Amino acid sequence: MVFAAKKPQLAIHALFSCGKTGLGEFDMTVPYRPLGYIREVLESMGLDVTYAYDDLVYVEHNSFLLQMGERGELVYLYFNTESTPEERDGIAEQLREAGRQRELDIVRKGTYTMTSNPEDETISMQFFEGQF
Repeated sequence: MVFAAKKPQLAIHALFSCGKTGLGEFDMTVPYRPLGYIREVLESMGLDVTYAYDDLVYVEHNSFLLQMGERGELVYLYFNTESTPEERDGIAEQLREAGRQRELDIVRKGTYTMTSNPEDETISMQFFEGQF
């Protein structure tokens, strides 16, 4: 079920009876591949998702992309090698803070490059983990 709300934690508490903790609160888990949550994070920064494929989320202007992790709350951040290095720390911090508000752990993982292949009209991507 896909559920989008401005305040997902309130909607989930109201609509679903997940297991209760000992304190009478509901456990809230982030769904696997939480595209709706990621979309909300980006919208809070004035950005839009331009394309989502499998576990990758492409963001407008292509300065960075997000990769959904093994657990729903884990999201990896990769900056385009052509993005402005001086702006990366600030963008990463904004993403981390906006992600925390939606129970996402956005982790800076590295950089990537995209190359078009005119022969077969495809795009190749190469990821460089640990390069910031």
